[in-house]
Amino acid sequence: MAKIDLSNISHSYNPNDPNPVYALNPFSMTWENGNRYAILGPSGCGKTTMLNIVSGLVRPSAGRILFDDKDVTDLKTEDRNIAQVFQFPVIYNTMTVYENLAFPLKCRDFSKSKTDERVNSVAETLNLKSFLNSPARKLTADQKQLISLGTPIYKERSKFMTSFISIFKKYYSEISSENELVDINFKSDLNSGSFSEVLSESLSKDRFLQYTSKGVHKDDLIFTLDGNKIKNFGSQGQQKSFLIALKLAQFDYYRTKFGNSPIVLLDDIFDKLDQERVRQIVQILEKKDFSQIFITDTHIDRVKDALSESKNKEEIFDLEKLKCDD
Repeated sequence: MAKIDLSNISHSYNPNDPNPVYALNPFSMTWENGNRYAILGPSGCGKTTMLNIVSGLVRPSAGRILFDDKDVTDLKTEDRNIAQVFQFPVIYNTMTVYENLAFPLKCRDFSKSKTDERVNSVAETLNLKSFLNSPARKLTADQKQLISLGTPIYKERSKFMTSFISIFKKYYSEISSENELVDINFKSDLNSGSFSEVLSESLSKDRFLQYTSKGVHKDDLIFTLDGNKIKNFGSQGQQKSFLIALKLAQFDYYRTKFGNSPIVLLDDIFDKLDQERVRQIVQILEKKDFSQIFITDTHIDRVKDALSESKNKEEIFDLEKLKCDD
């Protein structure tokens, strides 16, 4: 990066005319190294012309351009170390995707091995490897957008679920005294291939349906108990235990990520649970040192039993017996 000085820059496509028409009116400006700048203005005011001058695609009809106080007005584009993204995609439809990516490298005399390395690296990042030998015209705008946005979403979800599932299973194991085997299966079309491959396989079907039938919007979580879907085979107590383990895992994740313990509100959650599971849940909360814990329930004996082994101070309030101060 560099400090860029635009000194009395202007550009006209008829500079020798007594009354030239300016594509870019005369001005001076300094862009400091490392900063971010937004150039605003209506269509035709010279924004693109100015960027083309900075990159070297256009030589200004007047003024100088300096990079770190060095005059680069007459320096070629390839010698300025500038990357420019154009308003409209510059794609050579007669070339393959590989040839499009390799073209600027060949123009700079990169060796074949270096070109292959760079092209494959970029294609891997953009999930375009399966398209490298295809004509560039076959890359649709929606494919480019889906691939660029969907792949990072999948990677983050997959990374999160890998760590989260192990936390959840640990909590459920404690609640059930290790008597039941639970799991969460992260179901995604991208588990079996890259997004570009998934889109290619479903393209004909999607055109017929007129919507995208595969992708991260179809991701799902399958909750299982001893290998079966818990919503079909789990008892009410097991399903509630599953839900509580999910919540405890979320609390644990929150505390690890943000560095503080959340307040835990347990609203009538002990219904449908046997007393041993109730006791295990309270003990888990004790061991994990969460912040304040609030429990609502209809049976005072159940609450007293659950809190009987608590080492922290506890208080029980009966709302029917509470009175407001005058």
